[in-house]
Amino acid sequence: MTTTLSQMFEVAAILGWKDVMRNGTGSMQVEHHQDDAGLLEYVKIWASSMRGHWDLVCDYGSRGTGLNFANGFYSADMTAMLDLVVRNQRSFSDSKPGRVANLIQVSLPTEAEQSRARSVMGEAMVNFLMPQGEAAILAACPDRRLQPR
Repeated sequence: MTTTLSQMFEVAAILGWKDVMRNGTGSMQVEHHQDDAGLLEYVKIWASSMRGHWDLVCDYGSRGTGLNFANGFYSADMTAMLDLVVRNQRSFSDSKPGRVANLIQVSLPTEAEQSRARSVMGEAMVNFLMPQGEAAILAACPDRRLQPR
């Protein structure tokens, strides 16, 4: 199965939940827009702990502005995950070609959703952060864990 940009942003929201939704309830919303070539123009993440009221958590602009947190929000994990996804955006399939605006809503994630999100992000990290030789070994032997040297 090929992973889309929308799915990767949903995974980042699920894994960043504990940092952003401090009271544990509410929902998050991820908005991202792609241009005609399918390249990311921006990503915005919003949080709501009260129905009908959304606070900007962060935005990631394509014009070299990087990730900017707002309204007292911050997550080192979300920063790393969004950076990984944005830097490797061409590697994720796009479910809708052409100029596209996407909106993903994320509710309190279940244990199963968190587990799946960790698996998807872990696979992305192996594919994009590890040297190719180590990534190939890990992919061929998924039960084998890399040990520190």
